[in-house]
This record gives sequence, structure tokens and C-alpha cells, in this order.
Amino acid sequence: MLVIAVTFLAGGLRVATADHIGNSDAPLWMARSEVFSDALRTGHLEDASASTLGAGTMPGTTVMWLGSIARVINAAGISAGVWEPDAPFAKGSLRILKLGQMGVAIVCALLIGLITYLVAQWTKNWFAAFFAGLFLATEPWLVALGAEFHTDEMSALFGTAGILAFAYALGVPNSDVRPRRVMLWAAIAGIVFIQAPLTKLPGLGLVPGFVGIAVWAIVRELVQKRGSWSDLRAVAIAAIAAVVTVPIAYPAMLVAPIQQWNDMNQSFEQGGLGHPQFFRGEITTTPGPTFYLVAIPWRMTPWLLLGTLVGLPAALAFRRSRMSAIILIAAALPLAKYMSTAAKQLDRYGLVFYVPLVLVAAIGLGECVRRLSGRPRQAALVAMAGIAAAAVVVSTAQLPIGTAY
Repeated sequence: MLVIAVTFLAGGLRVATADHIGNSDAPLWMARSEVFSDALRTGHLEDASASTLGAGTMPGTTVMWLGSIARVINAAGISAGVWEPDAPFAKGSLRILKLGQMGVAIVCALLIGLITYLVAQWTKNWFAAFFAGLFLATEPWLVALGAEFHTDEMSALFGTAGILAFAYALGVPNSDVRPRRVMLWAAIAGIVFIQAPLTKLPGLGLVPGFVGIAVWAIVRELVQKRGSWSDLRAVAIAAIAAVVTVPIAYPAMLVAPIQQWNDMNQSFEQGGLGHPQFFRGEITTTPGPTFYLVAIPWRMTPWLLLGTLVGLPAALAFRRSRMSAIILIAAALPLAKYMSTAAKQLDRYGLVFYVPLVLVAAIGLGECVRRLSGRPRQAALVAMAGIAAAAVVVSTAQLPIGTAY
């Protein structure tokens, strides 16, 4: 019930934001989606790439697939007489943009529901899942970014969900997944995780965390001399699932891999160009290593900020949650370091390491509540209900301009 409630809450808030918010990149993504879908329709798969309209964010496959689906739905609606063709926007229409934004909203909501489920199963703590789902579903800034026709929130959620699914499948640090489901969850982990870098290249920064989980499981099997090699098979299944997913999600990579690698390198190099913005009293193109430490906390609601200050140290302090927290922090820190030293820094770029750290805070808060008993537990449950109500009210009040929070 918690997972269902979180999924519908996250989806409802984001869908309500769709069609009311956008960014300067939306017309470009609409145009890329048209080229992408036309390439799929005509069989010219070498053009099924975000680079066909010039250098920019790569690979962006998830956004272009959603844009292509939006075009199909729009055309079907016109053919069925449900609606008339509307005013042109880029190479699509305002309706296609709205449908694309709704697609992003739905994908983000489903991923938040999956993350909530995995946190509960992985930590065996539904209080942690409650906080994780509530924060990800209702934070106004996240709600708005999850309704933009763009890459950042989907990339962060895909990567985080993939890491959780992989750790859960391999029992790292511990788990009781049924043996028959280990391979299934390993395959899901590979398919979901690879969408992070396929959506946006910085998702590759989560790969060391994914690999670290695999190494942990394999070394544990060697030390314990199990002899079944089930963990190694699960790692292989995850890797195969990820590799097979790439050409399906990114057709141009299948037929023109060298060109696509060159285009991605060009896209990656744009991170060294900087971006003019106002930070700490001056206009600058490179804010510096303190940017995310300053910018992201201002985007948090008071309860998430306070929950982070309490939950992060709590997750590391309690033995039951410590290793889970270390895994997520280890996955996030390399990216945080890279993003903090890159020339081009925007607050939304920090989502890819921000989301795992929100989960660490949620796990720590959940462990605090779990350890309570009697009246303190009852008081904590009342407080949780109050926080949930306040979160929903504030998030709703911010609609549809949550990016301004």
C-alpha cells in the first residue's frame, strides 16, 4: 500500500506540473525526438541519436523515446477525432510537449515507487521506505524537475534504482531474496541501471558503485567457499541484461558505434565550457567546489534539510544501517567530487548524487523510528503523519512552479 500510495502521489504531483513548466532545451528535445522517431520509422538507425541536430546532452535516449511515444499518441488522437492539430512548437506541437512531459512524470513516479519498494526490501525497514518515498515524491524541486521534458531526474532515479536492485539481488550487505528471484532482480538491475548513462552521460559516474557491489558479492562467495557461484551468475546476468539493452534503447550505437562514441566525447567536453550564472554575489561561469554544498540545501524543504542533518549521521552510527549507508555514499561520492570540480555546474546536475544521499538520510531516520517502542514509537508515528501531511500541502501549494522553490 505504501508503494502504491507513493507512486500515485509522485505521479499526481508531477502530472499536475506538466504543461505548466519548461526550459530552453525543450524545443531542442522535441526536435531530436522527431528525428529519432523518423529514423526508427524509416529504418535509418544511424540517425536515431541526439547528435543529429548538433552537439548537446548525450545520449538522451529515454527522453527521445518518450517524445516518440508522445508523437504516436498525438497522431492517434487526431486520427480518432479526439482532438484537432494544435499550434506548432519546434517540430512538434504544444500537445506533444505536454504528452512528453507527462511521460517523464509517469516514468519518474514509477521509479520512485520502485525505489520505495527496494528500500523496504533491502533494509527490512518500512519506516525508511516511508521517508524515502515521501521525500522523493513531494519535494517541490524534484516534482518540477520530474515533469520537465529533460534528462536529469530520470537519470538520477534510474541509476539509484539500479544500484538498489543490484544490491538487493546479490544480498549486499545482506538480504533474503528467494533464490529463484535472484536472477530476475539481477536482470532488472542491469536493465534499469544502464538507463542512467543512456539518459545522460554523468550516469556513468555511478558505475563504480555498481561494480563495487559486484566485487563485494564475488569476494564474499570466494571467502565463504560456497561453491555454487550464484553471485557470479547474477553479476553475469546483470551485465548481459545491460549490454543487450544498449542497442535496443540506443539504435544508433548498434549501426554507427564509432560516430556515436565521438559524439558522446564531444558532448562530454562541453562540461568544461562553464555556464554563466549568479552565485554568491557575482556572475560566474564556474562557481567552484562549494556550489552544490550551497545550492542544493536551499532547494530542500525544512523537513528534508533537518532529516538529512539527523539521518545521515544516524545511518552511519547504527550498525544495522551502516553498510547500506556506506554503499550509497560510496556510489554518490565520486560523482559529487567530479560534479563539484567540473567547469559547468547547475543545481539540477547534482540530482545524480543528491538522490542516493536522500536515501541515506531516509534510512537513518527509519532506523531511528524502528528503535523506538511504546509511547515514543506512537509519538513518532504521529510526527510522521504530520510531516507527510505538511509535505503534501506544501508540494501542492508550489504547483506548478516547483523549480522556484
